[in-house]
Amino acid sequence: MIRLDHFVLNIDNKPVELNHLKKQIANVGYPFEPTWGKGTKGFKAANIWIGEQYFELIWLLTKDGGGWKDDWVEKYNKGHRGIIALYLMTDELDNIRESLIDRGIQVSEPQRISFRWFFGLLEKKMPWRSLFTPPIPGTSLQICFAALDSPQLMERVRQYMVPNSSDHGIVGIKEAIIANNFSEEALNYLKKLFPDSKQQGSYLVYDMGFTRLFFESWRETTPLSIELRAATTNQTYANKDFQIENVKVTNIFYPTSAAQDLLFYRRMGKGYPLILIHGAMVSGAMFSLKSVAEELSKDFDVIIPDLRGHGKSKNMPGPYTTAQHAEDIKKLSDAINIKNAYILGISYGGVVAQQITHSYPSLVNKLILGGTFSYNKITLREKIEAIIALLAMRLLGATRLLHLGVNYNPELKNEPVLKKEMQKMFADNDPKAAEATMKEVFTFDSRSWVHHIHCPTLVIEGSASITVPVHHAYFLHDKIKGSQLEIFEDASHVLLWTHSERFVNVVKNFLGRYPDVP
Repeated sequence: MIRLDHFVLNIDNKPVELNHLKKQIANVGYPFEPTWGKGTKGFKAANIWIGEQYFELIWLLTKDGGGWKDDWVEKYNKGHRGIIALYLMTDELDNIRESLIDRGIQVSEPQRISFRWFFGLLEKKMPWRSLFTPPIPGTSLQICFAALDSPQLMERVRQYMVPNSSDHGIVGIKEAIIANNFSEEALNYLKKLFPDSKQQGSYLVYDMGFTRLFFESWRETTPLSIELRAATTNQTYANKDFQIENVKVTNIFYPTSAAQDLLFYRRMGKGYPLILIHGAMVSGAMFSLKSVAEELSKDFDVIIPDLRGHGKSKNMPGPYTTAQHAEDIKKLSDAINIKNAYILGISYGGVVAQQITHSYPSLVNKLILGGTFSYNKITLREKIEAIIALLAMRLLGATRLLHLGVNYNPELKNEPVLKKEMQKMFADNDPKAAEATMKEVFTFDSRSWVHHIHCPTLVIEGSASITVPVHHAYFLHDKIKGSQLEIFEDASHVLLWTHSERFVNVVKNFLGRYPDVP
């Protein structure tokens, strides 16, 4: 897997202009704090975050650059301003290096950017390795490949992705158009860098799924320029733009029919695709509270979307139905070239997973249903509880009701950290989506078709679950022919977190490291 990570741009050390830039791009939907970021007495870096992609703005404070990359310091001192590097993140750095060498490209050994600080007594090393290729002939632009030291680091890195345009519905860069009077030598070099690229008219196109790189060759002799098209779900910022040096950013509105242009997702690890679907009114972050996603990513290519109206996808408009959530996942899979995957859904995520398997059976290789149900009102008690919950939601609102539910849920009595994290996830959701999704919880009914699920299926539940009583797991196991059933004795609905190690082992044992032929 390769994805666009960030751009490195050289800018002037002019505080007044930086403050002006901060105000300018705020109006376009990009929060920016110039004083935040790494640096030494010799250089400063500040990031503009666009989802999990960013601009790294660099300016020197001293001629020697204070530990910044030597050849970039030299170019800066000679007057270079604008983009100097484009970083692509991968989890196969060593393989990429070997393939580049095989194609005749001179490439560095994997390196760490490091610099000295605190009067030169301490050394700071970045937690990733980078490969540096020669600049594209005729330009100063370098294509760099990088890999984190471990997939687990990604969650820690995300804590620093603030402030972020994704909070305003600007979720990432869809297209990067790199224009120059590229020579034949330069174009051949790019084809060696990106052997899977395709010529489309005057463009050489490299498709990475969410983002596509376009290398456009102009006949006119003009300086290198880059136009970035960022996907926004917020019409307030649609068609607005800003420019830094030779890079222009334009926000493009993507309608709801293009779900991947809206859904926020995280991706980590390598192997066979495993899509994790979270529960109602939380987000994909639930899978990282006890490093479940990180552990699974050691064996699988883990994709974790935030459902429509939830988390980083909270700006997506309705409908917030199970069918729409399933369609969103299908479109996401298509957009990132996943034709067949393992699907794991927890609680309401298991409802969505059932719908995906029913509506798009060719997508699902194996299915895991954790703490979920076919119909949530089987017993008289459940029917009464549903009526009470819907009435309470009308009086209090879904968000407040959910907060009360967490505070007084006996399954969370001894889990103060989980309570706090769930409250944070609840607060990061759209209130209208909360109400609509809660209604889906009480109206979903797969009893008429759940027996048509024929893919290998694992059903997991805790014997002491109150939120979704264990009889729902037995029902699913009985109706899905050939399914496996795993009951965690004395575990509650939150067993994903309280029994995370066992959960991961059970999932890995069921899936195996290699997929069955569908």
